[in-house]
Amino acid sequence: MDANVRKQLAEQSKEQDKALQDKLSARRNRRNKAIENEREQKQNQLQERISQALDNSNDFQVKKSSMTRQALDEMINQMRLDLTPEEIPAAVERLIDDKHQKELEDLLLKLYEQKCVELKEEVLAMMEEKIGKQQELRKSAEDRKRGIDAIIARTHEPSEIEKLEHRKKDIDMKLEKDLLDQENQFMRKEAQIMRDV
Repeated sequence: MDANVRKQLAEQSKEQDKALQDKLSARRNRRNKAIENEREQKQNQLQERISQALDNSNDFQVKKSSMTRQALDEMINQMRLDLTPEEIPAAVERLIDDKHQKELEDLLLKLYEQKCVELKEEVLAMMEEKIGKQQELRKSAEDRKRGIDAIIARTHEPSEIEKLEHRKKDIDMKLEKDLLDQENQFMRKEAQIMRDV
């Protein structure tokens, strides 16, 4: 009779374990899907913010160019009054060269600003994704350990309790390994971003 009860308790424990694993797996899948959806939404928002920043920068550049055109016309008129006709072509050429140099510097600055905005947003999105995945891993491990604790509370067999305690330690070790793997994965992504920059 005692062996039958133990066998029945062991079977119930395995069934509960299986049911718990199935629920945790389904929950993990739902959470991963939610994280993926959130990442896609953030990526779309990132693209919108980058576009908006570039539009603002383009508007400023257009206004600056129109002001520069007006200032250029005024300078040429002033040169006609101040310089001899032979000096005007060289002065206009220097003026145009200076204007082109400033435009080039403005465009390079704009490109730099664009890359900075993109990099900042990409790093922020990556960090948010990393934190979300770490939280999911920790929550999953805690849920599994709570399930094992519930089974331990109903188990009276010392050998079964020892096995379950060992499983809890395995969960902790797997969590540490998964967190380290994830950290390495994000470090590789970060290194790739730095190489691209």
